[in-house]
Amino acid sequence: MENQITENEVLETKKPKEKNKKTGKIIKIVAILVAFVTLLVLAITVFTAPTKVTFSLGKSGPLGRPKIKPQVVNDDKKIEAPDEKLFEFEHYVFLGWFDNIEGKGEAIDFETKTFEKSTTIYPIWDVIYYTITYVYGADGADFNYHFANSDEDPNPQTYCITHDYIAKSDELLFDDLKYQHDSDHKLLLSDLQKIGLTLEVPIRDGYNFGGWKIYTINDNGDEVESNTPIGEIKRAPLGNIIIKAVWN
Repeated sequence: MENQITENEVLETKKPKEKNKKTGKIIKIVAILVAFVTLLVLAITVFTAPTKVTFSLGKSGPLGRPKIKPQVVNDDKKIEAPDEKLFEFEHYVFLGWFDNIEGKGEAIDFETKTFEKSTTIYPIWDVIYYTITYVYGADGADFNYHFANSDEDPNPQTYCITHDYIAKSDELLFDDLKYQHDSDHKLLLSDLQKIGLTLEVPIRDGYNFGGWKIYTINDNGDEVESNTPIGEIKRAPLGNIIIKAVWN
């Protein structure tokens, strides 16, 4: 009798262990199935999600930059180029769309560019540098004047609109923004923002300098005097201009 009880106890002890083993196997199988289903859903999502191209406004550029809705690529993995007229702004030139926010490399050619995955592209502008032509002498006779501290004309030969970012041309032309102009007489961003156009006055023997006059060129090619002061050019560019010295 005692032996019989002992055997039953042994059997009862084995049953929970076998049950636990079966439960563990079931849990493993369920876990594997859950992981498989998760990966399957993820794969389906990745392969079925449309490839989109998002148009960023960029980190800098003219005010009023338009918002463009994202485009889904077509069967050829291409998109339609946004209307460039929307990106034309006075005193700026639109350089195109780039695949990086700094505008490095070449602009995107939408005729040939294919997009294999969803991506963001960026519009890049450059400021327009307008030319300045000086007339220092009377009736255009520029031979009878000189500058106190320079044998060459020290005044800048170009200028641009005040802008609050370093444009592509600034990066290419200027390594140091401390000076009024570089060796090519490009007027610098820092000076445009602070003081506008500051010119060195020429010296003409027998005459007193009476100030400057600014002229623009109209559609007929005629000179038109402007009432914009020299120092205000930074806030209201006039395009290519002629600056004449007035003598008394």
